[in-house]
Amino acid sequence: MPMDDETMYQPVVAYFTFIQNNLSQTTSGNTLQAMSEAEQRHLQILQGVVDSIHSEWSSRFSMQEQEYEQRLQDVESKAIGAINEERKRGDELEVRLNQAQASHDKKVEEFKAEANAKHDQKIVEER
Repeated sequence: MPMDDETMYQPVVAYFTFIQNNLSQTTSGNTLQAMSEAEQRHLQILQGVVDSIHSEWSSRFSMQEQEYEQRLQDVESKAIGAINEERKRGDELEVRLNQAQASHDKKVEEFKAEANAKHDQKIVEER
């Protein structure tokens, strides 16, 4: 809700209209009362301007806070997604490593068994 010229000038116009309407009172000798009312009206107008400026900045701040929260959530969800993706890759690599280890162990056992068999055969032949 940006503050336009209308919002700024409206209270000022109202103030001067008030002064103009009460000018007759001033000239008729009611000076103190008219000045007191003018001062009161002036304070009300200024308070209105201050309130509208405060309201505008509050809503701007609130919107920026919401945008920041949204960006933070987006970053968090992307990070969580990336972490989950890496965990999945890690799990896949672990499965492949375990398969490779098992295959290697099996070949080692076959090689040992073959070596033992050849050794036993050699002993038998030497006897």
